[in-house]
Amino acid sequence: MSENSRLFEGIKVVEVASMFMAPTAATILADYGADVIKVESPEGDNLRVLSTFKGMPESEVQYCYEMVNRNKQGIVLNLKQPAAIKALRELIEQADIFITNYRPKAQQRLKITYDDVKEINPRLIYAYGSGYGETGPDVDQPGYDMICYWTRSGLESGLFPIDGWLGSWPPAMGDNPTGLALLSSILGALYRREKTGVGGKVSTNLLANGAWSNSCMIQAQLSGAEFQERRPRAQAYNYTGLHYRAKDNLIIRMCIVEHEKDWPKFCGAMESMELTEDPRFITLQDRAENMETLIKIFDDKFNEQERPYWLARLIEFDVPHSGVSTYEDVANDAQMEAIGVFEEFDHPKHGRMRTVNNPLTIEGEKTSIRMAAPELGQHTVEVLKDLGYDDTTINGMLEEGAATQGP
Repeated sequence: MSENSRLFEGIKVVEVASMFMAPTAATILADYGADVIKVESPEGDNLRVLSTFKGMPESEVQYCYEMVNRNKQGIVLNLKQPAAIKALRELIEQADIFITNYRPKAQQRLKITYDDVKEINPRLIYAYGSGYGETGPDVDQPGYDMICYWTRSGLESGLFPIDGWLGSWPPAMGDNPTGLALLSSILGALYRREKTGVGGKVSTNLLANGAWSNSCMIQAQLSGAEFQERRPRAQAYNYTGLHYRAKDNLIIRMCIVEHEKDWPKFCGAMESMELTEDPRFITLQDRAENMETLIKIFDDKFNEQERPYWLARLIEFDVPHSGVSTYEDVANDAQMEAIGVFEEFDHPKHGRMRTVNNPLTIEGEKTSIRMAAPELGQHTVEVLKDLGYDDTTINGMLEEGAATQGP
């Protein structure tokens, strides 16, 4: 690898997947230089229209699709037609990695199961991301991160309000972490291929990743632990993990784990050192027995000053905390900027833009945004020509609807 080459330069990836999870793995490979061809149906990835759904932030930018599909070539193949399936198999034959989230019945119908393609490409890494996995009674059920990762894993039940209903959760909250898990399995398979010369199949699913994210509480259940009854905020078990509202109505989240060490620090930050000598709060047990009173004291104290004042105090006294960020706060977060969360690039339609970078840092390697997400079918003709198709064959596929050419 030359000094100026990118980490995965020369690695060819074919992606037959929609929405966030499986495409996320391909995006990070592309960020580090892999050549990724995204195959869409004539209707396009549903992610192209997600940002237009009622309740989503309104923009002329297809922001969900743009983020997850940068650095990819996009082609349209109508896989209901034999010529399109043939072209897809030829792409897979030349690929290093094939990524899909098509459910097993669709894979079988299109003859793109791992057993179907490993004969034509023994070095292929076949990566499958799903909602519920590959066995069991729900294997063919449709799955999205909100129901598989968040709800069924038990994560949601622990946060469900005692009174009222939960609102909607942001798109990709479980898809993106699960996409990282799929990427990890791909990289492990690539390493094994370097040693053996043989590819293989890897997979992960939203349900298992949701369980992994919630593994501490699930392990409590598996260990026969006795769960405590849920209480309203005013009678919470622990003042240190609550949200507090400042005078300007903005919210601060606390997270104090080292209780004895941080108790005097927190009291100092809150200008309440007298509490450290108050017999109701001297020990951790004392504070637990008088928790409702303590919560009320801090509710009133936070309400005396606006949030910036308290944030500065909490920083000064080294108390773990965060303001509850709006999306505007996030976009202007100096710490996120400093650690490379955002990256700028030139979009051919929308001009200079910022986007969210992938979260990996590899010393000596840089990510780059070389291409905006493709228009539907933008690279169809180019990719088919690279496969060796002549103009007559390509035009025939376009006329028959086996392929679609973009703008």
